[in-house]
Amino acid sequence: MVRHILAAGLLIISCNLYSQEFKKNSYGISGGPGILGTLGHTSTTGVDGAMFEVGFSYYRRMTTKITFESGLLWHHNNLEASSDILPFNSRRYTVGFLYIPALMKLAVTPYFFIQAGPLIDIDPRSNRSITNQTGLGASLGIGFELPACKKWMIQFNSCINIHSWAISKSDPLYPNPMVDFIQFRMGIRTR
Repeated sequence: MVRHILAAGLLIISCNLYSQEFKKNSYGISGGPGILGTLGHTSTTGVDGAMFEVGFSYYRRMTTKITFESGLLWHHNNLEASSDILPFNSRRYTVGFLYIPALMKLAVTPYFFIQAGPLIDIDPRSNRSITNQTGLGASLGIGFELPACKKWMIQFNSCINIHSWAISKSDPLYPNPMVDFIQFRMGIRTR
């Protein structure tokens, strides 16, 4: 019994020592606008501007070049979807949901990175104009980070997010999947 406790303690200590070498947590906030689109049989145009996202991020450095990025972001927009086949119907939607990214970020240079990974969309609202927006999606982006001071980094990135890819909507006009074609995000994070 004592031998098992000592082995477990040694394993925990060695994992913690290794984690101090490369693995480092950092946190940040970000937000930004974008242009909404769709993939499929409907054509959509933004109403009241376009989309906007804001949220908190968590970063875990895995190696010197690879970082895991997650967090919780709020996505909001108003859109008008119109059918491009007869009958030419049109409908307005208010879209708002939370999503959790699980991205891997590769540092190409000390300041430039590319990132990609899945998204989990969560619709917490009970009063909504469509049935449900919960589903899976994907993200692909590029960006750069600049040191702002000793403990902070300013991050600028542009990405394409595909939301609600893995679910089907009961409304034939609702864009499925919904795509943030051009999204610009600015944030600040700890080093």
